[in-house]
Amino acid sequence: MSVTSLAVRANGEVFAGMNGGSLYRSTNRGQTWVAANSGLSTTIVNALAITHRGDLMAGTETWEGNTHGCGSIFLSTNDRVSWVALDSGLQNNSVMALATDSMGNILAGTGNGP
Repeated sequence: MSVTSLAVRANGEVFAGMNGGSLYRSTNRGQTWVAANSGLSTTIVNALAITHRGDLMAGTETWEGNTHGCGSIFLSTNDRVSWVALDSGLQNNSVMALATDSMGNILAGTGNGP
């Protein structure tokens, strides 16, 4: 497993997305890590972003055997208790990069175009 993405909240909380489908959180600058992917159904977390409200977003993709699958953008507004897919308009795309702006707009870079 490798780290594929990092995000840091204003309070110093750090999140690490992994290529094995895991998401980890550290509240002590990386000294210890705990799993933070409860309810996140995906194989690979390629991208992480913190919204202007402090919510966490994850850009994902899936692999089945040697076949590339679909990706999604997930949002957790309740501190990773649950995740909501925000993938309207994404068709068979891996989400490779995520960004948000101060207005709440989401920008996603995908592996296969729009």
